[in-house]
Amino acid sequence: MMYNALGIIANMDWWIKLRLARRHIKELSRLRRNPAFVESLTQKRLSELGAQAIVLDHDGVLGANMSVGPDEAGQELIRNAVAVCGPGMVFILSNTQSKRKERRAHYTDKYRDVVYLLAKAKPEPDGIMQAAWASGAPMDKIAMVDDGLMTGVLMALESGAIAVHAKRRVMDESLSAWLIRLATTWPQSGMARVMELLFLFK
Repeated sequence: MMYNALGIIANMDWWIKLRLARRHIKELSRLRRNPAFVESLTQKRLSELGAQAIVLDHDGVLGANMSVGPDEAGQELIRNAVAVCGPGMVFILSNTQSKRKERRAHYTDKYRDVVYLLAKAKPEPDGIMQAAWASGAPMDKIAMVDDGLMTGVLMALESGAIAVHAKRRVMDESLSAWLIRLATTWPQSGMARVMELLFLFK
């Protein structure tokens, strides 16, 4: 199993994230400049990843922050992922404390073909490791679809998994959810840009 545990600690702070990001800056830069839009992740696109299992982030990918379940685009992504990898090989990784119990109950009740994971905050590898153990897929055959460059995307790169930096073209969300999403994703993108300038374009 391809997994690099060096530099990862229980309470991941920004210093550790920056060290990991520097290690993977070329790939982070490529993914930042070429995001995959959730609405474009068809069965064909997902099949082209060559993944045996797919891990999906909730906030900003399947639905709005603070929402319990996926919206229409999120539901379509789940259907496409299950169609490609099969039942039990698609995982929902939502490690925020907000709505955690409600989301677990919702996904368990409404989406019998997917597995909802409770895990430590990304880029801590706990969630993707759980997916590897449950699916039996090698790490380099697991795709992580996430909108956070310094969280889920960085976790995938550090773990040797397939990283998919996903964004939404359209999302029906409240102002507070929109502000939360921007407050979490923009700083990550900004930090990646700064690191590109420091380490790629000298």
